[in-house]
Amino acid sequence: MKESARINPVESVSSRRMALKPFQLSDGSRVEPGEWICTAPRGMMSDVRHYTAPLEFQGFRFVDPGVFERYFSETTSDRIPQPQGAPSNFTDIGDWQLWGTGRSACPGRFYAAAVMKTLLALFITKYDMRLEDPKAARYFAWRTFIYPYASTKVVLHPRCATV
Repeated sequence: MKESARINPVESVSSRRMALKPFQLSDGSRVEPGEWICTAPRGMMSDVRHYTAPLEFQGFRFVDPGVFERYFSETTSDRIPQPQGAPSNFTDIGDWQLWGTGRSACPGRFYAAAVMKTLLALFITKYDMRLEDPKAARYFAWRTFIYPYASTKVVLHPRCATV
């Protein structure tokens, strides 16, 4: 889920803050009272300085390498991209902008993550899914937000129960 959210962020600008007093950033830039500062999660998530092959979906990118080795050591792991860096959780906020930053980070992120995981588990175990039109536009941007097209249809076929 974290890799999917990294590839498809919900906004291009986040953590908007207005300066109440002057301060200086570590690179020497100054921010004066009344000026706005924000982060650019979409740019950060696709930056080669932060992620190897950032435009490529790698479903195991954030998996703990120990867990990865335990489950895939017996298989041909040369076809599966190896996890990189330290493992991290979907709800992390340190270097991850999905939930906001600092004290203003989403307090409901743990509940939201649990609901998303539950729904994802339900969908991938109970249904086969596909886009009705694989070439249909998936999203559009309005200001800094990125929305899915309501007209893009997903077809769900219930899976047969196995005994």
